Parts: sequence; structure tokens; C-alpha cells
Amino acid sequence: QLNMLYLKENNLIIYLETPWQEIKKRVLQNKDNIRPLFQNPKEAQKLFKLRESLYKHYANKIIKTKNLKLEETVKKIIKVIK
Repeated sequence: QLNMLYLKENNLIIYLETPWQEIKKRVLQNKDNIRPLFQNPKEAQKLFKLRESLYKHYANKIIKTKNLKLEETVKKIIKVIK
């Protein structure tokens, strides 16, 4: 917790808020390279729910990425950084 407070005070933390179903869809699209955590999607979802409030709490800025293309997300990130 102390580390996260330090990071928030001394850095820019951007949380890319993405709904669970979208994350799951993106990760599972690449069948040849399933991330280890997604060997068990239900456990991954539990971890996501557990961490999501922390991500929001410690973020200096939240960018909603639902239905955004990669290029749109990048533009939003650049806008926040400038």
C-alpha cells in the first residue's frame, strides 16, 4: 500500500478500464498463446474483481476503453500524458 501511494504521488498512473468480458475475449482470441492466468478463466475473473477497485483507487487517470480501437486508446493516453 505504501508503495502504491508513493507511485501515485510521484508518477502518472493510468488505468485502462475495460469490462471483464472484453478482457476475456481479447485474451482468449489468441488460442496459441493463452496467458497462464487464463488457464482458469473463473479464477482470473475473481482476481480481476478483487483488484479492480485498487486499480481505480490508485489511478491518477482512468481511461474507459470499452468499444475503443487500439488507435483510439493510444490517442487518449497521449492526450492524458501531454
